Amino acid sequence: MERNAGDRPLPFLQMWPAPLEPGGDPRYEVVPGTADSTSYALPEAGAMLHVRRLTAGERTAVPDVAYVYAHVVRGRLRLDGEEPGPGDAARLADAKDVKAVAFGLGRYSGLEHLDHGEKVLEIREMPAAWLLLSSYRHIESACLDAELIREKRHLEQVWVREALEGRWFGELRLTVQSFVDACAARTTGSVTWRLRNGGADTRAVTVPSPLYLRDREAWENRAIAAKSAPFARAARTEALLTAV
Repeated sequence: MERNAGDRPLPFLQMWPAPLEPGGDPRYEVVPGTADSTSYALPEAGAMLHVRRLTAGERTAVPDVAYVYAHVVRGRLRLDGEEPGPGDAARLADAKDVKAVAFGLGRYSGLEHLDHGEKVLEIREMPAAWLLLSSYRHIESACLDAELIREKRHLEQVWVREALEGRWFGELRLTVQSFVDACAARTTGSVTWRLRNGGADTRAVTVPSPLYLRDREAWENRAIAAKSAPFARAARTEALLTAV
């Protein structure tokens, strides 16, 4: 079981590169303290690990190799026409002259739909709005049931469509608004952020009536005890019968 001994959130990324030659024993290795722009060779897999910590607006070259696997741990970037974010991954084949560019907080880049089918490129920077919306999502995830959140995500898109298409006073928009308001009445709390150049890290999420666990180890012990209780009772019954 992996544990974070530090005082800030720790992203954990685990990879299993396939060896070039079959056979042999699997190995598990932790590479601590890898500096920016440092490469780490994996000769058994014929691979090279690169770590980049880009600031907002900074760009870096993607290696010109046959296959590239890129994983975004924090922030957002533009990579070969796509915009992966935290937890996203991209696979590139025969990469050549490809650049990765880091975005700042709250950057949006995409095509907006116009009235007659045309589309226009929109690029916006909204760091304060990003922090507010991200904070609300954190609090929401701590207060609301998972199934309720899934349905709310879908209905949010319905709300946006009805509003953008001019049906602000329509029955569907008003009905969805009632559902969103009911969810918002149960969503309250605070989020603490640590701001850094080009990004932000969540330090704490606090709500009055949380659904999250404060002691996962104790919860796991209780769950194991509950699952093993029938077997323990059966063992005690068998022991009594044997004694009689």
